[in-house]
Amino acid sequence: GASIDLSHWVKRLGFKDAVGLKAAVAIVLGQRFAKSKKATTSNWANRTLTPQQLQYAANDAHASLCIFHALNEG
Repeated sequence: GASIDLSHWVKRLGFKDAVGLKAAVAIVLGQRFAKSKKATTSNWANRTLTPQQLQYAANDAHASLCIFHALNEG
């Protein structure tokens, strides 16, 4: 599985500083991306992730894919 650094693609839009996923969603998709502070700061080193952590990770993956597609269309 290959991976792509979306910050490289977002920088092509003229942003000098690193842009996180939340900001990238706002910039590229024009949408708000709510992220749970509780899930963000939870223990991701646990062997078994909680349902909230799994949802958080799935949302991040989906948002990243949406940004990738939007940047490739433009």
